[in-house]
Amino acid sequence: MVGWDKIYIGSCDGRVPGGISTVKACILVNCKLLKMRKVLDVAKREPGVKVAFSVHGRWDIAVETENLKLSDIADIGMHIYKTEGVEIVETLIEFPDVEWGG
Repeated sequence: MVGWDKIYIGSCDGRVPGGISTVKACILVNCKLLKMRKVLDVAKREPGVKVAFSVHGRWDIAVETENLKLSDIADIGMHIYKTEGVEIVETLIEFPDVEWGG
């Protein structure tokens, strides 16, 4: 099994041999009432966003990113979080293909 520190720590800048240079992410957003359209427009304009769409359920918006460096994903998430009307943002990072040992 590969240790997560070897995969992610420093892997985005190429210092760790065999590290993952890019990953996909899904950013989930909860908005205040009547602010969803504005937040969705901001998310769609972010560089590196593959698709952003409204959803029904606990979250209001789902944002899928391209294969990006973790720092780029963090920038997208923080920019969306700072948008007026955003209440909660949760970022889900793609698991690398590793043997889970079981």
